Amino acid sequence: MHERAAGAERRWAEYQEILESGSLVARMEALHAALADPNPGVRSNTIWLFLRRFDVLPLEVVLSPGAAFGPADVPRTELSAVRWGDETRSFYARTRFHGHGGRVEGRIVGEQIHVRFFNLVMPSELGSTDGARASRKGVVGRDCRVTLVPNIANSALEGTMNCDRTSIALPVRLSLG
Repeated sequence: MHERAAGAERRWAEYQEILESGSLVARMEALHAALADPNPGVRSNTIWLFLRRFDVLPLEVVLSPGAAFGPADVPRTELSAVRWGDETRSFYARTRFHGHGGRVEGRIVGEQIHVRFFNLVMPSELGSTDGARASRKGVVGRDCRVTLVPNIANSALEGTMNCDRTSIALPVRLSLG
């Protein structure tokens, strides 16, 4: 048992050194290797260390070919002004869409990132189930949630976003590469 833990500690120290290096190629190789590591603690630490380098996280809605709606019909989910908590592995951020801002809170738990959007602005027609009142611009704010998990093959964290008072579930991706 101690041998396995020591091995994970050694691997994590090596990954950490490379993830903090100036070489983009080396960082991406270390990221892929660490996310495939058998130790869940190493994978969780990797996600936290990699993401906390950024103050903008390009989370985006992924539209499949032939989707019933297009890019102008989905909310803008890019996270800006990201502020990370040092010890809690949590963050706070903002979104902007059609001149409206929304608040975002998130937390890394194990290998997952739980993200909650407060007042995420989107077109009012997008899967509405409640006849919510739209602003003059035809948009409405909704609270949404998504849990992102690693997809090593796509070099991304992926999940499905669900929003209050809407029937639509939106696939989202945070590219790591």
